[in-house]
Amino acid sequence: MDRHLKHMIMKDLGKDRVREIKEYPSKFLELKENDKGEAQYIFSGKTLLFFKKLIEQLNFTKILCIGTPTIHSLIARKIPTCQSFLLDIDERYANFFKEEFAKFNMFNCYFFECQEAEGQLRDFLKLKNDSRLAIFIDPPFGCRTELLGECLRKLQELFREVNWGFTQILTVFLILPYFMETYVKNEMPQLEMLDYRVNYVNHTTFHDDEDGGRFGSPVRIFTNALPSLVELPADEGYRKCKICSRWVSENNFHCPICQKCPSKNGGPYEHCVKCGICVKSFYRHCNSCNRCTQESNHVCQDYQKNASCWICRQKGHIEKCCNLRKRKAKSTAVRTCGICSKKNHSELHCTRRRAILGEESFMGSYSINYSSQ
Repeated sequence: MDRHLKHMIMKDLGKDRVREIKEYPSKFLELKENDKGEAQYIFSGKTLLFFKKLIEQLNFTKILCIGTPTIHSLIARKIPTCQSFLLDIDERYANFFKEEFAKFNMFNCYFFECQEAEGQLRDFLKLKNDSRLAIFIDPPFGCRTELLGECLRKLQELFREVNWGFTQILTVFLILPYFMETYVKNEMPQLEMLDYRVNYVNHTTFHDDEDGGRFGSPVRIFTNALPSLVELPADEGYRKCKICSRWVSENNFHCPICQKCPSKNGGPYEHCVKCGICVKSFYRHCNSCNRCTQESNHVCQDYQKNASCWICRQKGHIEKCCNLRKRKAKSTAVRTCGICSKKNHSELHCTRRRAILGEESFMGSYSINYSSQ
């Protein structure tokens, strides 16, 4: 009994409390909060309500929950027309969900019970003609998207294998902060970021309360579902952009030059003609650095030493000093892309980077094939 002395003990539990623990074990279990490991953050009530409406609006009949036990509990209790199966590395959930749970590592796509667990998942992934399945996955915020992307691809292969002949695409809802968009798009280019701010109840800043971030939670949803089909709650300040045909945050205004609603953090953005991109409204363009930056504490010499070139991505110089620009771009008085020499976009967002520079990416690192220059 000595090994149990430090365990949390709950006494005098009524029937309602016992029922709540069975239905929502995440409220009972001690949570782990290591962003680089087994981070366990619980979605807020309004976020869970949004997920419920999303599942119902898109008529999903099965949800594969990866690292999202609260969504699994929500479906079991609130959505009788939908089934769910939970994959999670926390084996404690096996005590509550039994046949609807398998211990799983999302970064190497490994089932700890091997054949038995994978067999359970195969049975769950098998669809009938009128069934629709989606994946909700909430990884640790410091994760490697390369490993995550490979896991999702393996699950998609398994889905196609057990549903041979089906043309249905496996819908994915990946939950990560907006500042990981570049890494997500590099590995899973089919995923688009929605404006919805995902809130947690046990995270110090990832929520919309006064002590949260400046523009609320930075956590977003990345999905391959059509953004026009995902209706965001108007009572939380979201509105529909008629030009983009998608729901956006209150301060995310359409840019006619970029031809999109550009805001990432939920705050207002403005288009900078010199940069060729939209930037945060409180940024100001520095002609010397050829960048829009914060005015406070900006020293050009120091900034350029730490800046990464938008052409070669190397640190320590800006585009006008890049050897690749001298080889590839024409000299012009008008600010143009140093890669393709066209206007209205920066080198970093040039769609011809790979074709012209021979650029390749792996595990978050980039390389340029100089032999093709």
